[in-house]
Amino acid sequence: MNFIKDCFRFWFNLFGFDIVKTRRKRLFSQSNSVRIGDFDLKLPKGHALPSYLLQFPFYSRNLQRIVSYISERTSSTLYIIDVGANVGDSAALIMENSKDVFITCIEGDKQYLPFLKANLSSSQNIKIIDQFLSDTNKEKNHQLINSEGTARIIKGDSNAFKFTTIDQLYEEEPCIASSKLLKIDTDGFDLKIIRGGLKYIADKMPVLFFEYDREFLDANADDGISTLKTLQNIGYTLMLIYDNYGKLLLSLTEKDFPLFSQLDEYIKGKKAAFQYYDICFIHQKDEELFRTIDEKERLFFNQQVNTLPH
Repeated sequence: MNFIKDCFRFWFNLFGFDIVKTRRKRLFSQSNSVRIGDFDLKLPKGHALPSYLLQFPFYSRNLQRIVSYISERTSSTLYIIDVGANVGDSAALIMENSKDVFITCIEGDKQYLPFLKANLSSSQNIKIIDQFLSDTNKEKNHQLINSEGTARIIKGDSNAFKFTTIDQLYEEEPCIASSKLLKIDTDGFDLKIIRGGLKYIADKMPVLFFEYDREFLDANADDGISTLKTLQNIGYTLMLIYDNYGKLLLSLTEKDFPLFSQLDEYIKGKKAAFQYYDICFIHQKDEELFRTIDEKERLFFNQQVNTLPH
């Protein structure tokens, strides 16, 4: 075997190449904490956040930048809803760049909730709500799957979960009624949660930022496209789409919307170059904001081409 290896190496050397053994990167960090801005976030064992932030420079930074663009146009405190707040990483990233924000963090998972409270409760600009959200105010049997720092709910008979809706919270919580950005990251429950907040969305027309994962949507028998069309019918006609690493993929306006069915098909089975999308959906009344975000994001990524290592 060594003789064969030496022969291959000899011929590669003739053409100026060499064979070097490399070590595969560990996907997950052993660290149980990560520093983001003013927050020292404690993490459950095995949480992948430190590795993701280290390996993928754009990961979760798109939301951070979008909030900063909106804040630049807002003369008062910007109110934000963070559904699927996990350990508080999205809130910490947002507040790293945008100080004059108030974030309502909603998380129902008992594994992450204690970390969320410990990490963020010291901030007066954070409100934490212990709740699972869906499209109805009912108790339902579902299965909760925790894996590598994230959780998702799928159909099943394992546990009874008490759900509420954004529209119910809209009636009860002033901070929800004031919010102009709705972020959702719930691994397949995102569009159910949107359907449970259509009154709030139609009334307040917030910027929507959510995950679109075809596999996780399928696990909840959610076709995805129909909810996007519902949003389109109430004026959401402007869309920025990011890959799951946080890099801008493309921008769509209403006339381009049929293209999304092809993007939906592309990520079926998770055998594509990336596995899901982050979508920033903006109401037509905020077309100027959309143009601003689109222009600044394109400029940002163009600038990165010459600064990131190759």
